[in-house]
Amino acid sequence: MDPSTNAPNTSLSHTIYTTPSGRALVHQILSQCKPVAIEPHDYQCEGICRALDGDDVVATMATGAGKTGLLSFLMLVIRAISRDSSLALQNRTFPKDPCSPKVSFSFLIAKKMESSLSPIVLRFLEGGSASLSEGRASP
Repeated sequence: MDPSTNAPNTSLSHTIYTTPSGRALVHQILSQCKPVAIEPHDYQCEGICRALDGDDVVATMATGAGKTGLLSFLMLVIRAISRDSSLALQNRTFPKDPCSPKVSFSFLIAKKMESSLSPIVLRFLEGGSASLSEGRASP
């Protein structure tokens, strides 16, 4: 979305990450995750790149196809770029200590997903300022 007009980005001038070099960067960042290297599906990489370019992304997939992975991988890429601005393409950086404030699933499902995603060090937190502070303080 173009914040000044609240209209979708339709020009290619905003496209920075939805390019071959952007996709390569996403793969590079995710492949260096520790202790588990991540290999996103092509459609996950496409969604990540479009989101990094500021496009709205709607992911409709079957259960287990990678929606949560897409969101989690996106946050890992944003976190990596926010910590090392030399990774940013065309100086498009992100705020320090980024967080994803709204993901719509129940707390119990989130806790179950957290246990399966624990090797990539993302935690799902309950709402509230203490939880946000706790999340920003995590590794």
